[in-house]
Amino acid sequence: MKKPKLYRTPIIIAWVLLIFGLLGVFNLLWLPLLIADFNGMDGGFAFIMIGILLSITASVIFYYFGRLNRDFTKMFAGEALLTYVMPSELYHAFSEREAEDIKTKNSALLFIIYAFSVLLGVILSLAVDPLFILILLGIDVFFTAVYFITTAFRAKNVRRSQALVCLSEGGVYVYGNMHSWSVPGARLTSIAYGTEPAKTLPCPCISLTFMAVAYPAPRHETVTIPVPSSLSKQAAQAVEVIRNANKLSFQQ
Repeated sequence: MKKPKLYRTPIIIAWVLLIFGLLGVFNLLWLPLLIADFNGMDGGFAFIMIGILLSITASVIFYYFGRLNRDFTKMFAGEALLTYVMPSELYHAFSEREAEDIKTKNSALLFIIYAFSVLLGVILSLAVDPLFILILLGIDVFFTAVYFITTAFRAKNVRRSQALVCLSEGGVYVYGNMHSWSVPGARLTSIAYGTEPAKTLPCPCISLTFMAVAYPAPRHETVTIPVPSSLSKQAAQAVEVIRNANKLSFQQ
């Protein structure tokens, strides 16, 4: 099977953010404002702050998605404990569940960002400068755009991706996305196969939960992976290896 190409769109977005961020940091964007007699928070400083934010965001995207790409390449090259193609009927049903779950989780995360930025904006406006409200409003607009772009991208990616499943000690590729608990700040908290969480589903499933890196705080991600009955033994063995490698007890 041909190796899927992961996360080209986020990398392109990161390059765009980095270019605009560096332009802001090195004054090329706000130079016309200085010529027009703008200063301080009304001009150059605000652009520098936004440039720094964009540059940091781009750097994080480069590191995180680059790490996921490297982990998937190693997994696909032979480090996977379990690799198979999901039957089409199962993949269609579970990929739709995954796409809706992405929308729900991203909406909740956007609400948290709004609440955090409002609180920070009020504090900084009262303590430093009222114009911080405008900066935080701009940041909210930025994250709103990111929410719509990433949610649409991830949902579309899930629906159009190959039905390939790769599971290793440090991560899993499923529904067109690589999930890793080996990146800094992430860790696997539970994994089970054919136990209570899967009894309400149409087939035995691997259910795993891990602490994912996210803004403004890490969050728990749960992934449910249907397993064809012909692979039951291999799935149980893979789950046991992952449980031992991540020092998890049998009862989750």
